[in-house]
Amino acid sequence: MTDLEPTVAHWFRDAAWDDDSLEWDGFDERVRTAWVDVGDPDDPHRPLVMFVRYSPGITVRPHAHASDYVSMVLEGEVTVTGRRHGVGSVRTVAAGTTYGPLVAGPEGTLLVDIFSDRNGLFPQWAKVDEDARERLAALERYNRERLAALRPRPRTTRDGRRASG
Repeated sequence: MTDLEPTVAHWFRDAAWDDDSLEWDGFDERVRTAWVDVGDPDDPHRPLVMFVRYSPGITVRPHAHASDYVSMVLEGEVTVTGRRHGVGSVRTVAAGTTYGPLVAGPEGTLLVDIFSDRNGLFPQWAKVDEDARERLAALERYNRERLAALRPRPRTTRDGRRASG
């Protein structure tokens, strides 16, 4: 233990996973997400924490992500590639791993996904039929615009003043 007091809180946010201040949003009502920016604001590949709420019974087609990530079930259950995951279940997924379908349980599902590189959160769909192509392209545009608009909280001192450097 040291006598040093940290003078800068680079990232600090005090909220519960079900807190409305997390700014829940979504492409449609079937899947709602809340994104929490973490890491060095100057690093374009910093991590991203994403809370995901799936409506009951929704199915997400097989896909992969270009980032390693961890997924934890906070509420409900989800079946991924035929395996059921309940509350407290943790999946660790390597970048490029195709999995799915993902099927939300009858009460819906709440997950927290932690991506090591925020740019890898966009799904890479395993197979896309013509009927889904336009919707999935619109979903990707929506997510890319949302990520581009996400701004890290400014670095602040312990007393709330904006920190320099």
